[in-house]
Amino acid sequence: MNHKLTVKTITVEYCAPRKLRAVADSPRIAAEILRREFSKLDSDVEHFAIICQDSRHRVIAFKILHTGTGIMCAVDSAKLFRIALKLGAVNFIVAHNHPSQDPLPSADDIKLTQSLDRGARLIGLQLSDHFIVTENGVYSIRANHSEIFTK
Repeated sequence: MNHKLTVKTITVEYCAPRKLRAVADSPRIAAEILRREFSKLDSDVEHFAIICQDSRHRVIAFKILHTGTGIMCAVDSAKLFRIALKLGAVNFIVAHNHPSQDPLPSADDIKLTQSLDRGARLIGLQLSDHFIVTENGVYSIRANHSEIFTK
């Protein structure tokens, strides 16, 4: 007798109830959340993450979207926007680490930030900030390069 077994992959995501969600309404608070979350990851490779937020900047979810190499991490902006929309985000923060521990953004980091900001606006989302996380601190691209964000 032949038996066929089909197994499907199920993705389960936990989102905290609204009253328990952290509010990341300042760069300092967002940096604290990012330092805590990135400290759990391998710092020898680059990771790219998103913090999805509701209209009051309460954290809906933190997700690692991509893990790369020691010098780069490819980012799929379509996947990023899909996740933000699926989770009901209005605002979102992106972040990645620099295994080199240099907190300054590269030219590619700046271009990516501009692209994500423009794309977010087209679909009704707002990119709150893009952070670079190192073991020595967190660098806010918005705080240091506000001119690249859509007004």
